[in-house]
Amino acid sequence: MKWRYVELSDAVRIIAGSTPGMKRVEECAIDSSDGRILAENISAGFDVPPWDRSTVDGYAVRSIDTVNVSDGIELRCIGEIGAGQFFAARIGRGDCVRIATGSPVPDGADAVVMQEDVTEEGHKIILHRGVRSGQNISRKGVDIRKGDMIAEKGSMITPGAIGAIASQGIGSVRVFRRPDVAVIPGGDEIAETGGKAGPGQIFDVNSHVVSAIVRQAGGIPHIHRPIRDTYSDVRSALRWGNRMDICVFVSGSSVGRRDYVKRAVEEIGRPLFHGVRIRPGRPSLFATVKGRPVFGLPGNPVSSFVSAHLLLRQCIGAMTGYPRRFASRVVKKYDGSEKADDEFTRIVTVKVIGEKAIPVFKESGAITGVSKADGFVMLEKGKSLRRGMKVDVELF
Repeated sequence: MKWRYVELSDAVRIIAGSTPGMKRVEECAIDSSDGRILAENISAGFDVPPWDRSTVDGYAVRSIDTVNVSDGIELRCIGEIGAGQFFAARIGRGDCVRIATGSPVPDGADAVVMQEDVTEEGHKIILHRGVRSGQNISRKGVDIRKGDMIAEKGSMITPGAIGAIASQGIGSVRVFRRPDVAVIPGGDEIAETGGKAGPGQIFDVNSHVVSAIVRQAGGIPHIHRPIRDTYSDVRSALRWGNRMDICVFVSGSSVGRRDYVKRAVEEIGRPLFHGVRIRPGRPSLFATVKGRPVFGLPGNPVSSFVSAHLLLRQCIGAMTGYPRRFASRVVKKYDGSEKADDEFTRIVTVKVIGEKAIPVFKESGAITGVSKADGFVMLEKGKSLRRGMKVDVELF
């Protein structure tokens, strides 16, 4: 099968259609489940609240006893309900019970008088304002009804979802495993961070940037040591990376005599595309080997970042069943100008200051093109940008 040169939309479609879903499941405590993808439906086993509860500090009363309040009504206080307590007796005519916010409303009472609306005199109160039935009471099941679906399989667990799950007394949930992602930096010029760079070498930047994007997208990165520009090293690294859910080569995907990643994938895998009509990020490669996705990302830092953000994140989203492509989008005024490109979709990194989107892209080899950026503007083929135009900024 020949390699294809594709539009960005086609690349995204190919990745989504070639990525297997995650089937492995694990148990996860709810306190560490935020951002995970649920592998089960969770239904409510009981109502929330499980009883009628007071929404204020005051006195539980029978509303019928408060009808003629203009002259002041005297009620007998027969007890008190603190937080986490039930009142065993039933409230009768002319009775009231002191009650705290959130406490169960006792039998016989159908309203709660705020404590600010009474005068306390020993074991009785003088009521200065009447209440209607149901006033200052949160009814049983008003929040969640027994049997309600409170979290669906395939949804991302948010802090709010954790609250709903915890309301049922559930301490752990079944979630899909995070994809293991092999990140393999390559090139004789690459030195590992934490060590020393030799003559003509630069420190590995891209694998750490790509790993951060993997974590942000919900995967678990595993960084390989930098490999040499030899076919045997590339082939060995591919075998290692293909044991994981996704394999990513950083650099080594450009067309040239040392294009060993492409050669290795052609021999044992299924080539899908090599080249995407975006700048930066054009020389991106995607294939499958033994049914598992393999990427070759460009070596220039901005190109690698853009490709990982636009393509690798899509793969992780497809695998986990949750398409978390971008965090958010804002509309700003562009503070620069860009000429139209009739062949490629342009990705322009920008910094957001107030209502302005200020371009910071220098060249694809400059890491400050992303380190100083908050997001990017996608400029479609044949489109230009003028200062002051409103643009959609996709935030990182």
